[in-house]
Amino acid sequence: MKNSPIFLLLIFIITSSSSKCKKNEGPPADNPYGLPNATQTGAMVFACRINGQSWNATRYFPYLDGKIGNDTALAFANLGNSDFFLNITLTVCGNLHINQTYPLNDTTKTRFYFSTDSTCLGISGNVVKVFIANGSVTLTRIDSVSKIISGIFAFNIPIPSCDSLQVTYGRFDINY
Repeated sequence: MKNSPIFLLLIFIITSSSSKCKKNEGPPADNPYGLPNATQTGAMVFACRINGQSWNATRYFPYLDGKIGNDTALAFANLGNSDFFLNITLTVCGNLHINQTYPLNDTTKTRFYFSTDSTCLGISGNVVKVFIANGSVTLTRIDSVSKIISGIFAFNIPIPSCDSLQVTYGRFDINY
């Protein structure tokens, strides 16, 4: 049986249009760990990797929030699971600039707060509070009109009698 021109045309249309019918998958991931992308749209994201584990807060519990006011930007999240909680608060004070990196050990420009009820991510029940860290936060969007604050962060907290807490791939995008 010979292939008719109509049959060949039909095959061509089906095969060429099938690639166009894929679901909108969104932008590719900006990390290999399944964290939400570091966006700047007010997507209500506060996520990071802590010692190789991915953590993601939501508007509810675990909780996240932020605000901009009086030349100060604040991003806050409670992360955790049934075994323990983590609280991270990142504050940049005075003369805010987009894409400027602020060191978390410079208390004249930043305020840092980290607390957890588990010194070793589930091993101990001691409460640890830290007010300074080796690391940084970079603000990627400061929008007091649309009420959006976005940024990226990373830090390291040495914990006595435990491995350091290594926080990487941190990102927040908060509509407050």
